[in-house]
Amino acid sequence: MNRDMKYNSPLVVLFIVVLLALGGFCPELLRADTVADSVDDWSTTGEQGANGWSYGYYNLTEDGNNSYSADEFIEFEAAHWRGEGWRLTPSNCPWTYIAQEGVHPNGTNSCPGEEHWPIRRWTSDIAGAVEVTWHTREVNLAGAGVSGLLFHNGELLDSAVIAAGDGAGVTRTVDIILAVGDVLDLANSPVGPNSNRSDGADGSANRLTIEDGVNDPDADGVNSAEDNCPEDANAGQADADGDNVGDACDNCPNDENADQRDRDRDGLGDACDEVEEASPRYGVVINEIHYNPQEGADLEFIELYNSGALTVDLSRWAFTGGIRHEFEAGTVIESGGFLVICRNPLALGPEFGLVPSRLVLWAGSALDNGGENIELIDATSAVVDSVRYDDDAPWEAGADGAGGSLQRLCALFETDNPRNWRGRADVAPTPMAVNAAIECPPPPRPSPAIAINEIMYHTVDNDPYDLREYIELTNTTTAPIDLQGYCFTQGVDFCFAESTVLLPGGYLVVCRDEAAARDGYGISNTIGDWEGQLSNDGERITLVDAAGALVDSTRYGETQDWNVGADGLGYS
Repeated sequence: MNRDMKYNSPLVVLFIVVLLALGGFCPELLRADTVADSVDDWSTTGEQGANGWSYGYYNLTEDGNNSYSADEFIEFEAAHWRGEGWRLTPSNCPWTYIAQEGVHPNGTNSCPGEEHWPIRRWTSDIAGAVEVTWHTREVNLAGAGVSGLLFHNGELLDSAVIAAGDGAGVTRTVDIILAVGDVLDLANSPVGPNSNRSDGADGSANRLTIEDGVNDPDADGVNSAEDNCPEDANAGQADADGDNVGDACDNCPNDENADQRDRDRDGLGDACDEVEEASPRYGVVINEIHYNPQEGADLEFIELYNSGALTVDLSRWAFTGGIRHEFEAGTVIESGGFLVICRNPLALGPEFGLVPSRLVLWAGSALDNGGENIELIDATSAVVDSVRYDDDAPWEAGADGAGGSLQRLCALFETDNPRNWRGRADVAPTPMAVNAAIECPPPPRPSPAIAINEIMYHTVDNDPYDLREYIELTNTTTAPIDLQGYCFTQGVDFCFAESTVLLPGGYLVVCRDEAAARDGYGISNTIGDWEGQLSNDGERITLVDAAGALVDSTRYGETQDWNVGADGLGYS
């Protein structure tokens, strides 16, 4: 989640109330103006304190308690100004450096064996509600990742880990109340996703912006952080069903539905929609995927199938994921018909006895042999169908260069579910024809003997590096199972190298950092540490046995049916 609005949010509301009481409501009072910007306010002469900005660093190694406080900010001396930025030494280590946007931390692997966080500090000369926006990204994309941390008077407000090669980084906004003399510190740490405290190629960039007032795009007098309809004016904040979504923008105002799910996209939420289980949009579905042809990439194709009762006009429809293609005006798919879009019609047609002119050419893109997300949208940019396929279990391997294709079993069953697809080497692709097998609903997957039972993927704010992430396994059988040789092949990198017996009905917590998890949760049935980090946006976790056979696999997320409490609010 990009916004963290819980810090002092009641005071933001109080500030607005005071404004109203003093002068009545005036929308102009709620228009934010930039009062400080670390890029625009940069002193090209190296003047500390210019425009309220100071530059320094934090020596975590010398601190000893690994916890930053405002008085541990070490300001660069005049001798550290190098003409274009601040740096402890003219060259070589320590690499502690800060410029107009550029920053570089120092890791314990570099002299003098100390971890330094370069810090931009702004000292407030105003009092009241402000909107603080901070940004951090990698510049040297060959690095191992860094972290950005935002502090208010030494208290951590927000943080994010930037993965290696992430040149986009994060931009986040926090609403707080400032007093004159308060300090905001934006720090850059060498710690990346693997918790490595070295500074290998950690050249980064960051920016800090402070705006006065509060953000109120709908001009209803309620800060967007607290507004239950931030884009629809509703000064009274009416919420009849108590789901924290205001009546002015609630797609089921009398039925609690905080997720606002609307699977048939008719503007009426599923919670109050009379229609039963929604059919695929228009009836058009992604029906077959030939992503790694045994004969070569020229035979790649995607097949669409119209399961509906009407002919569908595909004019201006487009694939926006997997491949890039917009259908020409006049393209249609008849009821019960197929449409194949492919990389090379002249190669695909003769191979399967098809007329090349009936096939649609995509240009300038290719399907990923390792798996990716394929997305089809209509002329209004609404998603019609999408699937994230993979070349690893639980997706069948016969479609991965072994001669088969991924063929859908049921047009009415969810697309993004591996058990709705077959990919067998002994079943040939079927472009422009009925798939080799039709099963509605698809056969259920057998209950796993070892099940992925619980996932903690986004820990609370007092664990800024998500060290207390874990995956809990349970033995669903009546017999002990030795996990030696079992491995996670997706999500995290971890194998059970030694004999680890899980008793019937027993639980085992696999940890990113075993010591941190034990200390944080007071548990002892643990094992670790794994390599990598679980995505806060959702991903697939897969466990295989010693022979490489699928044990269990699940995909979690942060939207739709997934509970928001697990996304950094302390729940799993």
